[in-house]
Amino acid sequence: MKKTFFLLFIAIATFGFISCEKEKGLSTPSAFKIEQQGNTLVLSWNAVQDATGYELNKNGSYWQTTSATTLTDRNPIDGVNSYELIATDGVNQSKPAKASYDFQPVEDPTDPEDPTDPEDPGDPTDPEVKADYYIKHPWGSGSDSSWEWKAMTKEGAYYTYTGKWGGVGANINTSASDNGATWFAASSISGASGLTVGESVKFVYNPSAATLSIDGGNPGGGGQPETAAFYIKHPWSGGDWTWQPMSKSGNSYTYTGVWGGVGANINTSASDSGAEWYEKSKISGASSLSEGETVTFTFVSSNGPVGSLSVSKNGGGGGGGSSSKPDAPTNVSASATSTCIEVTWNSVSGANSYTVYRATSASGTYSEKETTSFTYYSDCSVTAGTTYYYKVTAKNSAGEESAKSSYASAKVSSGGGGGGGGTTNYSPCPPSVSCSGTSSVTVKWTASTGSGCGTPTSYMVRRKSWITGQVETLKESTTSTSFTDSQPFPGKNLYGVIASNNYGSSGAGTAYSSAIGIAAPTVVQVSASWSGLDVTVKDLEVPEERKPYYILRLYRSSSSSGTFLAEKEWKYNETIDTNASKKERTYELDYNTSIHGTTLYYKVCWVFNTSYAPSEVVGTQSSSYKGAH
Repeated sequence: MKKTFFLLFIAIATFGFISCEKEKGLSTPSAFKIEQQGNTLVLSWNAVQDATGYELNKNGSYWQTTSATTLTDRNPIDGVNSYELIATDGVNQSKPAKASYDFQPVEDPTDPEDPTDPEDPGDPTDPEVKADYYIKHPWGSGSDSSWEWKAMTKEGAYYTYTGKWGGVGANINTSASDNGATWFAASSISGASGLTVGESVKFVYNPSAATLSIDGGNPGGGGQPETAAFYIKHPWSGGDWTWQPMSKSGNSYTYTGVWGGVGANINTSASDSGAEWYEKSKISGASSLSEGETVTFTFVSSNGPVGSLSVSKNGGGGGGGSSSKPDAPTNVSASATSTCIEVTWNSVSGANSYTVYRATSASGTYSEKETTSFTYYSDCSVTAGTTYYYKVTAKNSAGEESAKSSYASAKVSSGGGGGGGGTTNYSPCPPSVSCSGTSSVTVKWTASTGSGCGTPTSYMVRRKSWITGQVETLKESTTSTSFTDSQPFPGKNLYGVIASNNYGSSGAGTAYSSAIGIAAPTVVQVSASWSGLDVTVKDLEVPEERKPYYILRLYRSSSSSGTFLAEKEWKYNETIDTNASKKERTYELDYNTSIHGTTLYYKVCWVFNTSYAPSEVVGTQSSSYKGAH
């Protein structure tokens, strides 16, 4: 969908919420003031009639929600702290009240540090003490008020802090500040699984590998775990090719070693079998490296060992990944159709995915609903008459997640209308979609005309591959009610059509295509070699990005009319020779003395690589080729 359309939609959706707010008459909080008490800031304001809670944003990002009329900021930043205060009744929001305070820290008289004694490091639990690394965590509980920065103690190559487990992840930074901190979700902290909130734990941070673990979760070994989801093989510093386990960081995996000048293999085990090869030219950031440099490889999986591999000097973040968390999404808006709630937001610089969270009250628990690369989400698992609240986070390629956005809310009317303010102008409902074709696919759709369904003015067409799971936008905006996909993925394709008008967008109407075939390869020649038989095949052209998903299967029979049995399989790139001018590839068969001197017949066809998708033959077996063994 065009950016201009989204901006128009967001503007209209925002106007809708303001209009409802004025009708409701929810006042802007008054007497909003800030006072410094020691090294904290105390915020207070007058209660707003009909308000059930208050949402606060700090320095441009969502901070927390409260039902009280006072709140203490225990972690203000040095300098100006800016706050926005918004009253809500669970559906409507007031205009924000704004206040700021120039915070200057004061010396804590209870700090045991002796400034005249260089041997006295001070209290390691005091965030004012200077340290190499700090950790922020909800110590002993999951409440917002219990998040505090603590100085970490250096232990050899690691930094540690012992405190009470709070049930969620932690931030690490080189200062006691949220700005530039690295977020570690609980799922990425080794040893965190199975912990109970309130039990004493020891956090261990390894800066060289950028990993955080709980003592007993194997923080040693250079930051590499004993077992790993992915392994990397590379000629480290030009020496032996060895497999090394990669450390998990968010949704990516890293390994720090010495650059050997060529490509690398990635696998789910320390084995050559089934490994995926990444040439140097395909590794982001590799072109400028010299042998012997210390580098960090970063792998992001899209499906098993297939994904993207990047490299950076001195462990600097994986050749293109961000070294800090992205900003929280802004302009989050929610609007209801007769059956779904559509959530949209602005794109965030450096983000490659967004996660949508939902709750049934403004200050309730927000549960993860969907992760998407788009800036919109259709939630159709809703109950009519219930108001839902949405917040959105952004993630970068290193898996670092932003703070949650401010919330937006909407409801599907129990009477079939489009909620989110009671407007009688509706966004469209999902269209009815059908597909036809076995080589190209024609997608057709009709608009939904039920009660509460607005009239579409344009459509977006998307496709999801059955093999890869990849979602692509084929047509951003069209007024037609049909579209022909001339290059579908082999196998099944799921097509989705989203209808839009000035009031919003529908959920996707979807339909699967039939299984799409591709032209079969052809056996050109079978000839004897010193090690066995060489089978030469042509018509093997496959788009570069699809090569990992295909394997070539060879069939053999002792007669042209006999039963052809599967003989051998190869991945696309497992050739012993390539004739580029003729576009032919040669594959090697093992010598078998029991059939020496026999005339054999061969056929070939494509199959999907069963590592990534269910096995299904595509195309038709080629005409056979006869060769003497």
